[in-house]
This record gives sequence, C-alpha cells and structure tokens, in this order.
Amino acid sequence: MRRVLFAIMLLAIGWSAPLMAAPMGFWGTLAQARWVQEGRLGPLIYVFMDPNCPYCHVLYNRLQPFIRKGQVVVRFIPVGMLTPSSAGKAAAILESPDPQKALAKNEKGFHGDRGAIAPVTPTPATEKMLRHNLYYFSMTDATGVPATLYKKRSGQVDVITGAPSPGNLAKILQGL
Repeated sequence: MRRVLFAIMLLAIGWSAPLMAAPMGFWGTLAQARWVQEGRLGPLIYVFMDPNCPYCHVLYNRLQPFIRKGQVVVRFIPVGMLTPSSAGKAAAILESPDPQKALAKNEKGFHGDRGAIAPVTPTPATEKMLRHNLYYFSMTDATGVPATLYKKRSGQVDVITGAPSPGNLAKILQGL
C-alpha cells in the first residue's frame, strides 16, 4: 500500500518511469541513484538520508570510524522529504563541486533538527535526480530515514530504518 501511495505522489510531481522494480535486481539499480560516497575499502552499503534528519546525522557520525578504518564504503543517497528546506539542502550537496565536502559540512555543523548547509534552488537536472532518489527510496519499503541497505554474505539485501545502536551497527558491518 505504501508503494502505491508513494507512486501516486511521484506521478503527481512528474515522475514518468515504470513503477515496479525487479526485487532481485534492486541492489544493482541503486548504483543509478545519485549518491555521495565515503570510504574506498570494505563492503558497500547505501544510506538514504535527509540533510535535516537528526537520526541520519547520528548514523553519519557512527559510520565515520568504520569508514576511516577501511571497514565499509558508504554511499549516502540524499533525499529531500522531511522539511521545506530539505530538497534545497540535498540539491546543495549534489550540486557542489565537491559533494563529499558539502555533505561533511552539513553534518559537521548540524544543529538540533537541521543541517548546516544552505539550501539552493535545484537545477532541473538535480530536481530529476532527487525524484529518482525518492523513487528508489520508495522501493525499499523503509518507513523513514535513515534507511540503510546492505548485502549479507548470503546475497540477501536487508534494510534497516533508523540509526542502529553502535553495537548493532558493528554487528551488521561484521556480517557483510
């Protein structure tokens, strides 16, 4: 039901892609999303995040030690869905000459319930990317952000909504 409602919303804002994705191929499809990568070594995970999400901020900070140690590669997929400035902040990150630095700036200066980067008016191309990112998010069946997708050694793709505790995050990453 959630997918149907989300699909109707996407159609209302001009989305024209097919509304069904092959569940088996979803992991590979995520590479087509617009993301910001941190880390170069270790298994890959995807995190859907909103620049104004305090739980996304917590997860970003919890992932940093694992990224620095080369234990995980994280592709942060910005979506603008929580507040009126979210899409503009997601656009500012994606349109930056250095999206990784822009994401870090947003997270470093995060205060209360808002990220530190100033919102921008998205270009038409960035608007389209953000719609695509929302579409991919809708296919996860996650109930909110952050939504973390990871592939187990068995090949099964799992989704976690919210920021896992430090202990649970370590267990998840050890199982990749």
